[in-house]
Amino acid sequence: MPALPLPQESLTEDGSQTLKENGSKGDVSVHRVVRVSLTITCVLGLLLGARPAHAFDIFYVCVGNSQYRSVAKPGVYSFDSVSGGNTSARLVATYLRRIGAQGGILFRSESNRFVTRSQVFDAVKQVIAQAKRRPHPFIVYYFVGHGVSEGIGWNHFSVPSDFVGSPEGMHADDLARTMLSTGELFDLLQASRIPFMMMLDNCYEGERAVIPDNIFSQMALQNIKDTAGIVRYMNEFHEPDIVLYSSKPGTMVPVVQNPLDPSSSLSVGPLARRFLLLVDTTLRLHQDLSIQDFLVQMKSPTLDAKTRPAISFATPRAPQSLFISKSNTPTTGPPPEVTGTGLPRAEFFHAGR
Repeated sequence: MPALPLPQESLTEDGSQTLKENGSKGDVSVHRVVRVSLTITCVLGLLLGARPAHAFDIFYVCVGNSQYRSVAKPGVYSFDSVSGGNTSARLVATYLRRIGAQGGILFRSESNRFVTRSQVFDAVKQVIAQAKRRPHPFIVYYFVGHGVSEGIGWNHFSVPSDFVGSPEGMHADDLARTMLSTGELFDLLQASRIPFMMMLDNCYEGERAVIPDNIFSQMALQNIKDTAGIVRYMNEFHEPDIVLYSSKPGTMVPVVQNPLDPSSSLSVGPLARRFLLLVDTTLRLHQDLSIQDFLVQMKSPTLDAKTRPAISFATPRAPQSLFISKSNTPTTGPPPEVTGTGLPRAEFFHAGR
């Protein structure tokens, strides 16, 4: 069968397109029908693409640190307890279950029962393994407790409740070995190829390092500053996967009033408060909420007057996918909790169990 002669497009002086006939008039009409069909197909594709692709199958690791190990020895530094740390993690896990979470692990620290670095990493690996069994997995990692940083590239570290010692003067390698490095956890989650979100409800405490200008040449000094700027940019996570900070580098953030129980003596972390307000409102209004809209609201200064906007530089890869779907079935009952005594597989929560 001979190939159909193709129409050729050219621009008129005013910029509009005209169709030059290449063959008979019948050929041109055929081409016009083909072009119209292709146009309709493209428009339908765009319309279908504008719809939310799917609702995520959510899994979580929520880490609450109310109690920190205390050592009564001269010269030994211990972190203070965090009021409402366990409450924050429990409420975040509870509301993730209310929006249909498929599984997760909730940690809480108690006096003499502390959450360790290795337990959290093991939990993340276990959740990744479970999430891979679902068609549209999405992992939420939430940590509330103390947080520190170094003052050059502003690498961020969450302090597990069993940590004892002063972070002052510790190198970044030592901090990563004894604490929960945000970068290391991010890399672990990203390697799974599962979309995820990290909510870091802790301080970004640390002092900006002063580089002495009387030791280095101007070129060397500029190279150091440029390198530090690159590392800081990397630690802001301009990525498709989401990292939400509750505070800027070098700052501290206080706990705030529980929005679900304002009379409670236990506070919650600022990200937990924003999360609870947003999710609770969405559920009460029986609405859908895409991951992009969730991110925008968490960063909005108008969401909550009692907290500062969350900080994130992420651009989600599937922005219209539903973080909350009004058609999801909530999981009832309180989330099972793991104290700092080990991580038996039986503690892993599955929907429907």
